[in-house]
Amino acid sequence: LQIPSADHRAGAGGSAANAALETIHLALTGYASIGVTDGASASPSLESRDEWLCESLKTLSKWTEGCKAITLSQLHETLSATPTTSPPNDINNRVPPSLLTQLLSLLSAQSHQKQWSTALHAQNSLIHSSRALAAAISNTGDYGTSSRRAAASLLLSSLPPPVEFLRHPLSLSQSQHWEDAIVALSDLAATLAREEMDDVATCRMVGSTDLVELLLSLQSHPVHAVAVPVLEAWLTLQDVPTSERHPDLASPLYGRLVEVILKRVAYPPSFVSWEEELDVDEADFEEMRRLATDVLVGAYFLMRAGYLEKLAGVILSAKQNGGAGVGTSNGGGTPYNNNATATATNNHQWEMVEASLYCLTAVSREACARVKSVSNAVRGGRDSPVSGDGTATASGLTQLAGMICAGGAQSASGRHPLVLSGVASFLGGYSAIWALSCPPPSILQILSYLSLAIAVPAAMEAAGKSVRSVAIASASTLSSAANSTPELYDGISATLAQAMDAALATGNAKVMNNVAEGCARLAVQLRDSTRVRAILSAMAMPTLQRARSALDAMVSSSGMDNSGVAASQMEAASQVLSSCLGVLREIIRFCDEPPKGSGDVHILSDVLTAAWPLLNDISSQQCCRA
Repeated sequence: LQIPSADHRAGAGGSAANAALETIHLALTGYASIGVTDGASASPSLESRDEWLCESLKTLSKWTEGCKAITLSQLHETLSATPTTSPPNDINNRVPPSLLTQLLSLLSAQSHQKQWSTALHAQNSLIHSSRALAAAISNTGDYGTSSRRAAASLLLSSLPPPVEFLRHPLSLSQSQHWEDAIVALSDLAATLAREEMDDVATCRMVGSTDLVELLLSLQSHPVHAVAVPVLEAWLTLQDVPTSERHPDLASPLYGRLVEVILKRVAYPPSFVSWEEELDVDEADFEEMRRLATDVLVGAYFLMRAGYLEKLAGVILSAKQNGGAGVGTSNGGGTPYNNNATATATNNHQWEMVEASLYCLTAVSREACARVKSVSNAVRGGRDSPVSGDGTATASGLTQLAGMICAGGAQSASGRHPLVLSGVASFLGGYSAIWALSCPPPSILQILSYLSLAIAVPAAMEAAGKSVRSVAIASASTLSSAANSTPELYDGISATLAQAMDAALATGNAKVMNNVAEGCARLAVQLRDSTRVRAILSAMAMPTLQRARSALDAMVSSSGMDNSGVAASQMEAASQVLSSCLGVLREIIRFCDEPPKGSGDVHILSDVLTAAWPLLNDISSQQCCRA
């Protein structure tokens, strides 16, 4: 087993690999027959025989994993060359089955014929058999050969009854709570699908649809290590052009897959915080969401507006059923047709709404690009081949956003703070669509909603980031509207001041900087420099006041004895001062441009006039230099 893999690819190494396989094959042939209920007497040393069988399977798995020359074809073609001396009608004179057939018998309904001495041996046989077969499938040195295709066909055709390859051992492992065996079997199923996807995608081989159904059930498994390997299979399927797939493995399959993933990425219904959560690991949960994103994007490309409709239906049904909806109707109609969509019932309340918002946000970049391409085509006087889908996307999402915002941030937060965080991310993710499709008052309503969400700790960072996104994306739209409707300046000024006040109240430097950047970049786009100067002053003055208070606290603490209280006060005050100066930096950085007219005053003149005494005092204080 220590022969270098480079030798395996050579002739002598190949002979050594074949010899090793034959040795393992003979061992499996001998040990696997012990305890089979074929009328033979049971061995008095059944447990030791099971131990040797499991060790042989373990050796095979290690050998197959380490030697890339061991392929699926070789397992299928491996037959013992050792002649037998038994009488013609003796059971030992039968031609021993191939290694692939032996593994198949251990991983199918045929395994119930085997009498195991202990449950541990039965579980280990499933683990090592699965690993050995998965490794051989992954070794694609025989890819494209007729022998590999025959072996793959044998495995796929064994999935339906009565053989029930993979299905029977999975059912047994579930009933016995053999988690390690379930993980190994899931990895084997995903590997088979991934490596043989060209044939599976066409469904021409018997058992292909059975494998897809099995993968769907494994994807919904609550154990993280069971569900994760399956995601890679869906990504591999996405690489197969839809013209080369069976029709059922396009939009219909991904519609079902979205519902499975939706439930799989949802928080536990009783979730309060990760510190109190005992059933789900935070790292596993975040990894599942991160890995599922690419699959969701692929589903969106196939389903387009249907993807958004399905997820919006979950949110709407929660509200209609008295569940954890996130708003009330705004009188503007119901976004999307709610027929044949996933639903959130009393058993799927806030966590399903939050998961739907997450899945909507996961494809926001792709959906926004779709809508922008249609908008650009219309603006250029061209027909867009996706105009219908783009228009439906923009209209449905805009109505959904209106319904959400009409309920107020308190409504979503009252269901669960994580729902409000999901709403905030959703509103920020689709900022480009709001800029194209929403009237200015609706955009200001979204910004106001996000400002209220900043006050909720669970939604604070998501809301701050989304204020930045919405403000930047809608700056041109609001500027054009304010130029034709000067009364809009008052609304813009009040909304930006509200956002800055909310961000400052958090004391979170990241939130403060995001909001300051967004507000500054929106303000600088406005055309009335006098109003812009007033807006920037209204944004900056609360920051300067907090910075002055923090500086006074630092000076006061520096005059105290070197006590723990003084050090704590000094640290807290210096952090506040630093974060306030960071906000001022963002405002200056994005508004540092020359006046629009020769006689105009710079839009930052009032801000800098107010800030200069503070900056001068900071530079002169010894406590600020230490």
